Amino acid sequence: MSRRLGVVLTSAALLLAPVPAFADSGDDFEPPQIAVSTPPGVVNGWSAAPFSATVRVTDTGGSGVMSAEWWLAGATEGSGIINGTTATDIAITGSGRTTLSVAASDREGNESSADRELGVDTVAPSIVLGPELTNLDDSNVAPGTTVTADYTCSDADSGVVACDARVAAGSPLSTDGAHELVITARDGVGRTSQRTVSWNVDALPWTLHGVLRLNAIPVRVDVPATIFPADFSPLPDSVSYQWYRDDAQIPGATGTTYLPVAADAGHQLSFTARPHKNGYAETTFTSMKWNVAAPVMVHQGQDPQLTGIRRVGQTLTVSAPTTFTPAASGVSYQWLRNGVPIDGATGTSHLLTPADVNRVVGVRITATTASAGYQPWVFETGTLAAPVSPGELALLGTTGIHGTAQVGRTLVAVVPVFSPIATVGYQWLRNGTEIPGAVRSTYLVGAADAAARLSVRVRATASGYLPASQTSDPTAAVARTTSIAKATGKAMSGRRVSVTVQVKAVGATATGPVTLTRGTRVVARGQLRNGKVVFTLRQQPRGKQVYKVRYLGSSAVAASGTKVTVRVR
Repeated sequence: MSRRLGVVLTSAALLLAPVPAFADSGDDFEPPQIAVSTPPGVVNGWSAAPFSATVRVTDTGGSGVMSAEWWLAGATEGSGIINGTTATDIAITGSGRTTLSVAASDREGNESSADRELGVDTVAPSIVLGPELTNLDDSNVAPGTTVTADYTCSDADSGVVACDARVAAGSPLSTDGAHELVITARDGVGRTSQRTVSWNVDALPWTLHGVLRLNAIPVRVDVPATIFPADFSPLPDSVSYQWYRDDAQIPGATGTTYLPVAADAGHQLSFTARPHKNGYAETTFTSMKWNVAAPVMVHQGQDPQLTGIRRVGQTLTVSAPTTFTPAASGVSYQWLRNGVPIDGATGTSHLLTPADVNRVVGVRITATTASAGYQPWVFETGTLAAPVSPGELALLGTTGIHGTAQVGRTLVAVVPVFSPIATVGYQWLRNGTEIPGAVRSTYLVGAADAAARLSVRVRATASGYLPASQTSDPTAAVARTTSIAKATGKAMSGRRVSVTVQVKAVGATATGPVTLTRGTRVVARGQLRNGKVVFTLRQQPRGKQVYKVRYLGSSAVAASGTKVTVRVR
């Protein structure tokens, strides 16, 4: 009786130790073992230079190696005989892929074979540009142009292990900023290639965020008008200004501040701004026009001050103006959100709400007088301050986990109370790493969690508030689930016995080794597949026989055992 085992080796050195599908009373049923090893520097069977693979054949079954031979096909060809258990070096010299095949048999007729893919890679990987990068290379493009980084790397032999650039293949590539893309490829044996795509960008345009404006309006005689710093992108090296009266240049008015005179009353005032920076176009930006008004009431004393934290849930308060010339007959307040009046917000304080988030909140104070010939005194504060930031959710209590950390059990997240009321999301973690798809308040512990520590992170969100998150303490290491082993035996002709073993477990499929013992002797070993294994025993003693089954367990399932009685014919 003989058996033949065919195996493809995929590692640098792998020992073939096939296990028979059945056991008997002690003959040599073990096929020879074939080990193929390669020297350091050979990666997945590939080398940058010719090398020798070493083959050794052994037989642990006791009968000894009868014969062994090898042969090469592909880039390198050849064949030869392996003498007993002596290590045999086989030269791999051809550039390209070579298949090394080994066959051996022992003196009992047991046979085994092995195939190993080897090769010598003498060619560096290639880099190929797609149509978009090909057109971009050594060209001029308009500012803001975006193309696809359509490059690929290939290597017909050891394969590509890295194909990198500062922009991943297939991703958008902005032509602004750096004006080149360096692509580097590396194959399995360390050979590298590099290709550079370069281009030029035409003069870049300026971007003005918002509009040109003054620090305070309206514009009045004898009240300095100051230009608020414009928000240009990018930041200019310098900016030139020119003031205008009714579209005519005002001689010498080229600073950031202009003091309207009596001649300006009843006319319109405006200005232009020209940012300057190397590589950017010369562009003139023009402000709106402001009417120059007659004199207004004069406020003596410190300007009203706005105090408070600009965060949702906090209150802003403004101080009242003091003395006016001429005397004020009344003072009113109007709170503004991005310059727009807020309905009902007409007091000296304002409670910030979610509607204020990312908006600038200020207040306009207006004083009027009964004296003829004067414009009202209008003062705005806070309108140029930072936008309102989201509030912070308050957490009452801590995040925890309810349940038993065992495979097959369900854990429940215990969450704190959030103020104000928030929407809560969940993410379960295994040893601190997110578990894909585990985003509910409950989690069914699976086989992959065995021996790990589980925790849950809750994340609360509410309109106008910063998200808040909290992670529970980890559970104890997840325990294995229990198992129940069942076995059935069947006597067959010729002193043969068939034993079927099934192992069931809660929350997991039982896998792993099973032993079958008759008396003190292990008569068979096997591996569960989907919780089941079938043993075929030959030359068993006649009569009533008791077989003990022992499932040795797995990382997720605990061990168990049973026994079965069979009357052998």
